[in-house]
Amino acid sequence: MEKFKRTIKFLLAANKGVDIVTYKWVKDSLKSGSLKNPDPYIFADKDGETKHKFKLATTLQKAKKKKAGILSGYKVFVPINIKPSLDELKMLIEACDGQYLKTKPLRFSEDTLVVLNEDDQKNAESVKKFGFTPYTTELIFSGILH
Repeated sequence: MEKFKRTIKFLLAANKGVDIVTYKWVKDSLKSGSLKNPDPYIFADKDGETKHKFKLATTLQKAKKKKAGILSGYKVFVPINIKPSLDELKMLIEACDGQYLKTKPLRFSEDTLVVLNEDDQKNAESVKKFGFTPYTTELIFSGILH
């Protein structure tokens, strides 16, 4: 049985409303010689969905209907030491219609988010001095799924 993992590729697909199907869809499509309708093969993992409090089918339906990503209108700063990697987070931010900031903001702005590792106290204290609330990557990950 397949288990849910919040990988960057999974989140990118969910964000865009791309059908996420089981391996059985691949096997059945190959066997029939044509692409099968993905609807009966949409991936589901009740334990994973319960743990992260979402339903994948609902997430995909919402994503297909939305006109803009969850970060539309926001600038997002993430430091070089962010986990997962900076390149992956940058890709996710841009896929969610956010603008990636290369440098730490030095002036508060309501349209700017600062995303840090949970244990990054040094950067957290620094951005708090400018009036920012530091967030973790969970803000983006959960935002996509809900």
